[in-house]
Formats: sequence, structure tokens, C-alpha cells
Amino acid sequence: MGENEKEVGEGTGELTEERTRGVDTPSSGPNVDQEGWPAWLQSAYETLAQYDRLRNVDVWVRLLEEWVALERKYGFENPGGPSAFYTKIGRPDLVDWWSRVARKKVRMEGPGSMPPVKTFAKSFQVWWAAINPDWRERDGSNGCLRLDHRVEIKDKDRWEEMKKPGQCGILTIMVCLFHWFQGVETREDEDEWRKIADDVQWVVGRMNKAIKYVDWSSTR
Repeated sequence: MGENEKEVGEGTGELTEERTRGVDTPSSGPNVDQEGWPAWLQSAYETLAQYDRLRNVDVWVRLLEEWVALERKYGFENPGGPSAFYTKIGRPDLVDWWSRVARKKVRMEGPGSMPPVKTFAKSFQVWWAAINPDWRERDGSNGCLRLDHRVEIKDKDRWEEMKKPGQCGILTIMVCLFHWFQGVETREDEDEWRKIADDVQWVVGRMNKAIKYVDWSSTR
């Protein structure tokens, strides 16, 4: 075993500090353009990007980059009201807590009590399937998305129902992934988180590619 490696407890599946921090892929953090960011985006990004255990996790870094780029394409819109949120079908209670308590400033700390990691993972996957377009393939046994078979249709409006900019939209998905990861303690749980985070990153990336940049300053 090399001097920079640490042993994982045999048979326990416990994560080493290195593994949870993702130092297998060290980086300087997300490469983003922060010019013109509104206060809500700046505050949320600072919290989501500065958490030590996620700072160098590739899929999280890529997701942050895609997310803020997409918010820019949406002109940093920040609508409010029930319609600004994704569906309540299967929505984790964490989103309701966040909208009441922490929306003005994304916090490092989650609610006083979170469901067990495996319970939260299942509930998030139900919600994630509910908010994705109907054309994405589902698993017939549980209704969750088929993450091993991602095919994007050609329709120009294919991601329209996913368009939820601002604090009440895609940011709520980011918040769920963020607090979910804080509870991860085993390799199995981290692998499950990475699998879902990778799909979220794929969706946000495809949404980015599907829309053209809009110069909102010229329309105001």
C-alpha cells in the first residue's frame, strides 16, 4: 500500500477521508464566470462549492459548472410562487424545509433531522423520475429512471418541463444532493449518490446544450 493510501475497514465499507473528499481527482474547483451574478446565486454557489468533502468530486464540480452556466442562459431569473417549484410528487421534505428556513441563504447545515441515507436516496429517485420528461425511460419495477440507458430525443422542447430557474428550481435539486452527500458514510452509499449525481449532471448539461444563449440585457 502506497504512503498516500489509507485502508478501508475490511468488511465495513466505511469510507476513508480521501475517498469522501474525492482526492483521486484533485482540482482547483469549478471553472465558472461569476460576473453579474445576483446575490442569491452567489450565496448558494459559495456554500455548495466550498464543502470540503465535495470540493474535488468530479461529478459535483461538473454539475456546479453546468448549473451556473444554465442560470446565466436563463438570465438569472428567480420566479416565486408554487409554479416556480418542481412537482410535489415524491418531493423530499428537505425541499419544503429549505423553502421555509434556508432559501434566503443556502446553509451548510441541513435540518435538525434527516431520513437515513438509504431512505432519502429512494425518495429522491422517485422525485427525480417524477420531474423528468415522460420520454426518459423508466424501470418498470419501481418507476425510477433507467440510468443505464440514456437516449435524448430530438424534439426542440424536450427539456421544457425541466426549465425551473432560480432559487425554487434546479437549485432545490442541488440542495438535495448536497445534504444527501453529507450523510454518506459507506462506499455503497457514495456509489449510489454518484450514480444519481451523474444523471443530474447529464440532464443539466443537455439542457445547457439545448438552449441558445440569450442576451437578456438587450431585451430589458
